[in-house]
Amino acid sequence: MNVGLLSPPAGTAFIWFLEVGVLTTFVMAALAAMRSAQVRSYERIAFAAFLVELGVLSAGFWTGHADLRSIDEVYLLAVLILLRAGRSRLRVLALCAGAAGVVAAIHQMLFF
Repeated sequence: MNVGLLSPPAGTAFIWFLEVGVLTTFVMAALAAMRSAQVRSYERIAFAAFLVELGVLSAGFWTGHADLRSIDEVYLLAVLILLRAGRSRLRVLALCAGAAGVVAAIHQMLFF
């Protein structure tokens, strides 16, 4: 059975884990920030809908070579929620996302 890029562990699998880790970090930070009164109800509903969407995506999507581009909206809405909530730890999240982007870009340039 072939499970996409995760079947033989390679550099792409480690980048995939890095990207999923950054996504998880953003989602957890946004969930913690949603308790703020400044986050509007329609933003909360939209974010919950995107989280449901993450749960129903096929296994082929998660283990394929899509670079998780199809779920950019989750990052975007998480950042919007964090900005509205006025969280001061956005620099750490920005560094995480930037590092993951740089690592993925270097890997793309070297091996594809």
